[in-house]
Amino acid sequence: MAASKSYQRFRSRDTVIRIEAHRHPGRSGPVIIWSDIQACFPGVVRIQDQDIYIPFERDEDLYRIKPHGINYRPDTILDVIYRDDKALSKGKSYAKSQPVQSTPPTSGNTKQPAFPPVPIRIEIPSSVASSPAELSSGLQSTNNDHGDSTPDESGNIQSTPEEEITDPRETNSEDPSNIAEPQTDDQEQDPYVSAEQSTSGSHDISQEPTSQDEFLEAMEMDEGSDHSGVASPPDSEIIDTSITTIVPTSAQDTSDCTFSVEEIMQYRIKDILARRYTWLESPCPKLFTILPVKDFDISRLPTLSMFRVHFLCDCGGVTKIDGEQDMSPPHLPAREEPYVIKSDNIIAKYGTYMMAVLEMMFYMKLVTLDKRTVERIRYAVTFLLTKRIQSSIRFHDRKINSLDEVPVIEPLDNTSLKELYTQHLVDAEQPLGGFRAFQTDQGDIRWVCILHLSEYAPNTVFERPTRFLGHPSSLRGAYWASLGIFRVIVKDRERAKDLYQLIQSLVSVPLMSFFLDWDVLPQDVVDLAEAVSLFPTSCVMINVREDPIDNTDPWGLGHPYNPVVKAAFNNPRIKAFSLEKRKLDISDEFGSFERSFYLGSVIVKFKRDLKIPSKTMFAALVTDMDEALGTLRASLEGLDRFSELTLEVGFWDQATIKFAADESDYELVNTEDWFSSDARHMEAIELRAYSSTDTVLLDAKCLTDVMINFKFPADGPKIRNMIKNNTRLKKLELSITEADDACQIFEYFKALLANHPSLDSFHISQEHFHARTSVYTWEGVADRAKMTLGIECSAEDRIGTMLQKFASCLTTLMIYGLGVQEALILEKVLRPKKGPFKLRSIFLLNVCALSVEAMDSLKKIVQRDTAPEFSISGSVDTKEIGPLADFLIAVAPKVTRLHLYGQHVREIYMELETRMPESAEMDRLTELLISGPLKVESVESEMKWLRSILKKPVPLTTLEIKSADLGHDGWMMLVKEVNFTGLSDLIISPARPIKIKVLEAIVDAVPENSSLGAVVVTCEEMPQARREEFREILLKKMKNGSGSNKGLVMINGFIR
Repeated sequence: MAASKSYQRFRSRDTVIRIEAHRHPGRSGPVIIWSDIQACFPGVVRIQDQDIYIPFERDEDLYRIKPHGINYRPDTILDVIYRDDKALSKGKSYAKSQPVQSTPPTSGNTKQPAFPPVPIRIEIPSSVASSPAELSSGLQSTNNDHGDSTPDESGNIQSTPEEEITDPRETNSEDPSNIAEPQTDDQEQDPYVSAEQSTSGSHDISQEPTSQDEFLEAMEMDEGSDHSGVASPPDSEIIDTSITTIVPTSAQDTSDCTFSVEEIMQYRIKDILARRYTWLESPCPKLFTILPVKDFDISRLPTLSMFRVHFLCDCGGVTKIDGEQDMSPPHLPAREEPYVIKSDNIIAKYGTYMMAVLEMMFYMKLVTLDKRTVERIRYAVTFLLTKRIQSSIRFHDRKINSLDEVPVIEPLDNTSLKELYTQHLVDAEQPLGGFRAFQTDQGDIRWVCILHLSEYAPNTVFERPTRFLGHPSSLRGAYWASLGIFRVIVKDRERAKDLYQLIQSLVSVPLMSFFLDWDVLPQDVVDLAEAVSLFPTSCVMINVREDPIDNTDPWGLGHPYNPVVKAAFNNPRIKAFSLEKRKLDISDEFGSFERSFYLGSVIVKFKRDLKIPSKTMFAALVTDMDEALGTLRASLEGLDRFSELTLEVGFWDQATIKFAADESDYELVNTEDWFSSDARHMEAIELRAYSSTDTVLLDAKCLTDVMINFKFPADGPKIRNMIKNNTRLKKLELSITEADDACQIFEYFKALLANHPSLDSFHISQEHFHARTSVYTWEGVADRAKMTLGIECSAEDRIGTMLQKFASCLTTLMIYGLGVQEALILEKVLRPKKGPFKLRSIFLLNVCALSVEAMDSLKKIVQRDTAPEFSISGSVDTKEIGPLADFLIAVAPKVTRLHLYGQHVREIYMELETRMPESAEMDRLTELLISGPLKVESVESEMKWLRSILKKPVPLTTLEIKSADLGHDGWMMLVKEVNFTGLSDLIISPARPIKIKVLEAIVDAVPENSSLGAVVVTCEEMPQARREEFREILLKKMKNGSGSNKGLVMINGFIR
């Protein structure tokens, strides 16, 4: 029997209508969906029960449920309120404080905002209010506590339509695709644009100007008039821009606004200001924005090239030397050090964030707001608005009733900050000019100006590292105050003890790196462990001498430093740690990025998980995975503190264990927990066991990726059990010997693979004594109809049986060598009557090593147009090039990639020249690579084949010529004939450097908005400035480039 339906009754202007209630997946009781109410009552703005406002239902986190809905009230008739009801005409006055009195406050401070306080003190001089109306309209305080809104005495409440209600968790305020379309009736106005411009409707600031006149109209300032609440005094006069004077263009009707623009702005940025970063997360200050260059012309239409990125000092909230709490707001450093923008998409990714910082600078007076500075800020804001970046004024003009309707701007994570610094601004890791890395007592990193650094730490703190380097036992070292890094080589244990005391005193220096340059004894390990447990440093890098690994270590570690590792692991101040056997090079580059923390000969390294701070990502070089696992569990009091654990015996023997994100999900005590069925949903283990084939981890039930050395048939039962016990296994790779048959092994596991719930990829790699390893890759093994096979084979492989069984599954053939018999079988199984086939690509990777008989068989396959992608490459090491030339000409119409190299590349090139035009009929060719001693004597007679290839209808995407000598005329001819329209990669590295005129011709030939992604040229010597000029021109033309090396310009080895 069907369940009975529930209906909620609504009264709409004396008419009662029922709407069905639904059971919401996130609520225990029925709800009435808001969109159903809107469909039934067009124009509805809220629902009331007499004088009680009915809010939307909320989840446990107090966010509105999706889809929005109100609670079902079975015995009640609810009232529908429309926007044009008389009650609404009285104005929204709920949750709003009384207007500020006409007498300005004597303290000069504003009332507390209606959102959690942020560590920024904003003082508003009492003299700025020219009238009570101006003060009340510019600063509207509120007692709203962000919960459901409550009615005022008149009971007037206005609900926000569903499409305007935003869940901050689901809004990406930095994504331009989420920005609403410009409104017409309720158009956003910005405080930086004059009220006259806004009311005249002469320029829609949310749309990008289509002409210079249109932009000038938006930026125009009439002398003597009030623009956005800011007058235009003489240049020498400082403009008073307290937030009480910066009012929206709708200030005449601010009685309708629950929140001021300033309150909305502060609410949007509250998480940004509160966010703190560790040294690994923060390569640069968290606050930044764009400003035009100082000499910008306000009459010009703005373009991105007119702007630079400026960072703000991250001061405030730090205890100064004198014990006082610094309440300074963020600010631009005294000496501007702007950064040139390299990437066009910086606005799309960071525009909303930079708009918020501009608003902070303006409203909170983070800069001295003279006339020129105001013009620069206004110019930047207007530019961002033309790129459809939202400002806080948009939400003000919507007359929001709750700050819940305003999306909070998310702080940038470490990936976004790193990307900003390395991809959008600078070319390599380097210190920020004007800023210093300072570690607070809480362990977070602030990038502060030199002035604030002197207030936070005495000069002696930064003099001590330099003085320490003046000792004979610690002469080699360096201290980079700009990056907060101290590195030193210590020659004896007594000096090491002095170093340990120094590190404990340098609380503000975030990274310490030192090399103990003597044979470490057990007592040295004890002293080091005791010192490391007290280090206040965020990152510690310790280097020791390269002693041989102790393979007899019963603990499975192969080194005596486990007490040091334990001390570092249990020190909460240490966020990243590395212990390594190698000589420390003081000249090594070391930036503040996470990827720079990777070292080579690592004994142990770990870093706290940035996503789960209570967890640690840990990696160790060990001698026995099973013994090391038990040792770490015992010394670190269990494994539940890891988010990821990697144990590596060597490159081919490694286990990576990924633990559950939620600590409450499990408590791992014994290794046997991995073998229970319950553990399948807790961790994932990726295992490579080339020599550790007896590891206990093979008995686990949470393996997801396994590569193991396999002996057939002896290891068959063990691998079958492993497959059966791991229902989440996705990839299995078996490494077999030359004597084994890959096809036979697949048949052995075929039924098990087909019935596995998750296994999709099955690999077999087969080693050969005198040839490269062959690889057979089956994908989609659960469904034979959809299964595919890729083969990389050598001449030693006997793959005839495999080709006969799996010809219909074959998708990729990479042939390093092919026997005559295998070539005959391949030609036979790929005949059209055997089809259809899935074959997409054939790669001949050493064509010159193929026999004439094998070439004949492959020739037949290719001429049938069996595979759309056909690549030929090989080293021409013999003068007997007749068979190769015959093969190339026979398959010329099918070739898509041709790569010839070697000592006799000229011979095959000249053979192709003499056998024109058949040799040039390569209409499908998209990649041409020639490398070798190719010398052209006559441009007219020896470049016909090359010129014909360059002139073909389908342009090349890759052109690479190395070690060749075409002569000056030949290179000029080549540049003239190249079709740069579709070219992605151009690499010219000749035997003799080309002349500058050839480079000039290349630069001139590259069209604007070229698809070119990489240019590598070896040219004759030139001044660095000239080389930089060529590079900048090419980069501007290559903005729309493609290819894997996109954005690479290398002239004489110099990389941009």
